[in-house]
Amino acid sequence: MKHTSAHNKASILIVLQSLLVALFMDIKCLTVIISSFGVDENSSAMTILYITTILLIFSLSFIIRKKKPNIGIKCFLVIVYVALSYFFTTFFGGKPFVSLPHLLVFTVCAFLIPSITTINAQLTLKAMMFYPIIGITQLSKIFVFVSEWNEWISMGTSYAFFIPIVATVIYVAVYFKKENKIEKLITIILAITNFVYLQYLFLFGSRGPLVLLFVLLVFLFTIKPNISGVGIHFNKTRLFMLLVVISFILVNFESLMQSLSSVLSEHSISSRAINKFINLSASGDINNGRSVIYDKAFEGFLQNPILGNGLDCFFQNTGEVYPHNFILQILYDGGLLLFVILFIPIIRRMVYYATSMKSSHYSMLSFLLVAGIIGAWFSEDLWRLPLLWISFGVLLTDNNFIYE
Repeated sequence: MKHTSAHNKASILIVLQSLLVALFMDIKCLTVIISSFGVDENSSAMTILYITTILLIFSLSFIIRKKKPNIGIKCFLVIVYVALSYFFTTFFGGKPFVSLPHLLVFTVCAFLIPSITTINAQLTLKAMMFYPIIGITQLSKIFVFVSEWNEWISMGTSYAFFIPIVATVIYVAVYFKKENKIEKLITIILAITNFVYLQYLFLFGSRGPLVLLFVLLVFLFTIKPNISGVGIHFNKTRLFMLLVVISFILVNFESLMQSLSSVLSEHSISSRAINKFINLSASGDINNGRSVIYDKAFEGFLQNPILGNGLDCFFQNTGEVYPHNFILQILYDGGLLLFVILFIPIIRRMVYYATSMKSSHYSMLSFLLVAGIIGAWFSEDLWRLPLLWISFGVLLTDNNFIYE
């Protein structure tokens, strides 16, 4: 009886932690939705949601579950380095662009979540699909144009709704066939809801989420769990086909975008992302000026290659908000020391997952790879990317974050 009771308690805790971790990942999206109801006049919803969710996650782990954090030496070194870097930057190098509360929430706490929780991947992804359904009646207020003359939504809104869309695509690809009729009906309703959000991103959103969605589809099409249930399998035939298709797209990119734009115009449809692709390709600057920012970041790294230039000082030193690439920002802020502390163990763990990953881990690791790591390649400040730091935490922790 005691064993059964303990097992039931553990199962309930895993469910609660899964729902809370999903909420944490969806908070930026939910903040936009909450604001559409006019209850966030002081822009405090995101802060309140993050703090409340973190307190609940940590409370479940430490108070109810009485579980000690399984941080490990790799995670410990990263936290110590971030703390020391913030301290020395603040007192000797100038004020970091990220505030201490934001650093604690978006970086440190996010990084620690995989060390203190265990989640059910399927439930977490489905919860991420579910939470945004509360905004389906608020579409005209959620997707507000940045001005009367420019019919496009902000980059922040685009990336916020990209998260549940990625969860939807992965969930449908991995779990839909295994569900019963009622579960499938619920999944279809949630998928339609998120498809509506995707439609708005396609029409009025930024380019980044659409590129990442294409990357996700390529990943799911070519990389699957091994039939044995251990490791991953590259479908070489599909991979070759995709390389041919991608090569053709790259060679004929501008003409293909123009053709697609013409087809859409015939149906009175205009996509802001496609139009921007066409304009930037014609101008010869497909990166939209980011090459200059990349050069500044790399030059700054070369000036201080070992220890970097201090935590989140890029704006102070260059006038640019951030490098728009998390690897460049790691090198600029923390130098080779932070790069080695982070990426040597991360690369080793990724190699391990490629050969020894259990099939039950495939969906969540795919989500974190695309939405967390590859998604951070294009934009946002390294120290304000909680999903990226959760991804780092998963790859560095010794804790069983994903329930088997």
